[in-house]
Amino acid sequence: MKNLQEKGRTHQGGLLKYEVEEGRVWPPSTKTLANICLLNQKPHEKRCHDMPEDGGNTLASINLMAIWFWRNHNFIATELAKVNPCWSDQKLFDAARDINIALFTQINYYELLPLFMGYDNLVQDGVITPTGEFRDIYNENVQPQLSLEYPFALRWLHTVQEGSLKMYDQDGHFLKQFPIVNLTLRTGFLAVDNNIDYITQGSFRQGSANIDYIADPDITEQGLGPHQRVSDIMTNDMAKNRYFGFQPYVKYREACYGKPVLTFNDLYAFIDPERVEILRDMYEKVEDIDLLAGIWVERPINGGFVPSTFYCLVIDQLRRNVISDRHWYERPNRPNAFTIYQLAEIRKYTIARLLCDVGDTVTRIQPRAFLKAGINNQIDSCINILSVDYLPWKDVICDQLPYWFQNQ
Repeated sequence: MKNLQEKGRTHQGGLLKYEVEEGRVWPPSTKTLANICLLNQKPHEKRCHDMPEDGGNTLASINLMAIWFWRNHNFIATELAKVNPCWSDQKLFDAARDINIALFTQINYYELLPLFMGYDNLVQDGVITPTGEFRDIYNENVQPQLSLEYPFALRWLHTVQEGSLKMYDQDGHFLKQFPIVNLTLRTGFLAVDNNIDYITQGSFRQGSANIDYIADPDITEQGLGPHQRVSDIMTNDMAKNRYFGFQPYVKYREACYGKPVLTFNDLYAFIDPERVEILRDMYEKVEDIDLLAGIWVERPINGGFVPSTFYCLVIDQLRRNVISDRHWYERPNRPNAFTIYQLAEIRKYTIARLLCDVGDTVTRIQPRAFLKAGINNQIDSCINILSVDYLPWKDVICDQLPYWFQNQ
């Protein structure tokens, strides 16, 4: 881990390495001709992140998040340096990293997940807290590990993925669209023709696909874009189901909800009749149903939009994340814990604020940016989007040191 950190650091002001090109801030780019960005259309598209890990160059969504949170680390470090001019590079780096992780987790747990899974459901099941107070449910006897079912269940989200990425200008005018599958391992596309500006605008203007039982044709036909002429991601997901040797769907259903599923007729309680008939045609016995096949056809949970067995498998992992993490950001007793005032600032943070701070050309955005703009969620100036105040991180020691020392 230390070696990975060292690769990305400037060792000045707590900052990560960065490059500025045409007024835009980027993570450092590799200088070698041979790199992971295989789809870059050379010589026009050259940029390929030289991050400690290659994941930032993979899928378009991961690429964008990597850029935004890379920039955000430096944004945070700069703000901390303003209130604490005596802090060393190491102290600024550690604090900025800690805050950046907390902000990412706050967005994920308290803003994104409730939209899919239902806020009240997550509160009831102990995934999030409805108060602004500390939360400490850490248990040292719970292993901080990942169940294989968790990342596998997330494959269901392919059904809500749009096939085309829509691009907009700063005023919200639609400009063009581009197949998402053609952006895998193609970081260079973001750095030309103002594409990252237009994609960033589209990130809060374009809706997702409908939450239904249908996948976009690109997902089922061209999942790897130019990397492979034909690739059916949904079929590949089903193959993973069998390669991993997961238990039958009905076993997970019983483990989650306590009631055995013995016949196809038992499925009617949580799967629509026409889809039960499809399962009858595909499987000889109810206990033969693959886990993912069952999740694909389930009705959504009450108060949310995800299938019920998906919900069960995912919240089991989400709870484990909180319970097993000694450094969970809401804990008052963790090493270098936030104060209650610092935690209050973390809780104000949203994806809208992130894009206002580090998103290209973002000066106006709707407050709840995971939802499309509309009544009660109108696009507004970034000035009116809640921001983090870094004064609660002010170190009184800096005020006690002479001016010449504060700039060492």
